[in-house]
Amino acid sequence: MATQEELSTDEARIAELKGQIDELRLENGTLRLQLDVLSSTDIVTGLPNTNGILQTLDSVVARHNRAGEAFGVMLVRVPAIATIGEHHGRAGVNDALRHAGALIAAGLRRLDMVGRLDDSAFLAVLPMLDEAGCDTVVTRLSKLLASVPMTFERDRLEMKPQITIALSAPGVDLGSQIIVGRVLEKSDEPGDDGVQIFKLSA
Repeated sequence: MATQEELSTDEARIAELKGQIDELRLENGTLRLQLDVLSSTDIVTGLPNTNGILQTLDSVVARHNRAGEAFGVMLVRVPAIATIGEHHGRAGVNDALRHAGALIAAGLRRLDMVGRLDDSAFLAVLPMLDEAGCDTVVTRLSKLLASVPMTFERDRLEMKPQITIALSAPGVDLGSQIIVGRVLEKSDEPGDDGVQIFKLSA
């Protein structure tokens, strides 16, 4: 039969092991959180990557389907960025992406979210955006990008954007991937002023 001293030693050891388990659980949770952040963040711009921006869009689409809240999805393409690599290499492209991404983020509302899609395009999710608000968004972004060009030694990069905005429509229930696909399709046919706005349809 175990003595009182042996029981106390066992209890202390059990308490110590429980403490270690709790620490490991906490560390595991922290690592999972860091992994989630890394897997949804673009390492060049610090903005959400495609995965991250699609997660945001999923949430906005769910609110639309549940409560009818309007939203917009905007593709901002800056074709000039793609030409930078010819003279300034990958580092130049990355600098231009950071520059454009920061300007686009600065031109949006606090509730909006923008992420990087590729080497010349950014996708923004715009909750509670309707047709009346589109002109304001387009004008503000176009002016901001045009007013702060980027310089590379003697080269000057004009940030003239091509903007495509898809607006939600009542009763239209589409998944995030389909919505982004529609926006990308429409962006292949830019208007004369580089702007396209359309309503999503089933």
